[in-house]
Amino acid sequence: MKYFNLKKIGATTLVAFSLLPMMVFAEDTKVTSTVRSASTTQSKGTATSAANFCARINDASKKFTEQIKDIETKNADALSKKSENLAQRESQVNAKKAEARFKSDSKRVANWGKMEAQVKNDEQKAALATYKTTVEQALETRRIAVDTAVTTYQTGVTSILSGHTASVTTAITTFKTSVEQALAKAKADCAKGVSGKNAQATFSKTINNARKMIQDARKNNEKNPAVLELKKARDEAIKAAEQAFKNTTTQARLDLQAALKK
Repeated sequence: MKYFNLKKIGATTLVAFSLLPMMVFAEDTKVTSTVRSASTTQSKGTATSAANFCARINDASKKFTEQIKDIETKNADALSKKSENLAQRESQVNAKKAEARFKSDSKRVANWGKMEAQVKNDEQKAALATYKTTVEQALETRRIAVDTAVTTYQTGVTSILSGHTASVTTAITTFKTSVEQALAKAKADCAKGVSGKNAQATFSKTINNARKMIQDARKNNEKNPAVLELKKARDEAIKAAEQAFKNTTTQARLDLQAALKK
């Protein structure tokens, strides 16, 4: 059962944050962005971009602050929705399991009555009672094992999601701090008379480092072997419980059939 995809949770937000400085500067000019030019071949527009850098830094800083708040809000809403969906799906799984067990119990009780009506002597009656006890105990053992496996899986998934959310939040906070510091440095450099070219170069270097950090964070968050391990452990536990139940009830049925022939 697939409750969530880590590749989707927070990925859009991390991408948006990594592109944010570029989007902010792109709004004020058609020249190749400061951040992109630092990591690619110098374009013909780089000189113009550097010359306009100090003139645009204050306005770009304001837009960055506004846009980052918007992205953070959307990220918080998305993560909250994921959490709600996970809890809802777990509740649905548990409800369906309870409903299926209720129907199974009702059918089994009815079958016990039919079987008891067919016994012919005390020996057969005793054999049926033994069979009934064996099946009920095997069924309870299987249910406990299944419940334990499912609960362990659900708890593990919830824990992983919480850790993933914290990791995304930390990456966002670190990135935001780096960009804010880069903007503050750029403003200070421009105010001190540092050339637009040099101020831009310093800003671009810091931003590119921050972008690499958040891109690495995104890749790490997409790797979720723990979820697969939890699923594998759950499925194996349920399979083992089913097999043990089958083995026990099969032998009990054979013993009952032998007794009923007497």
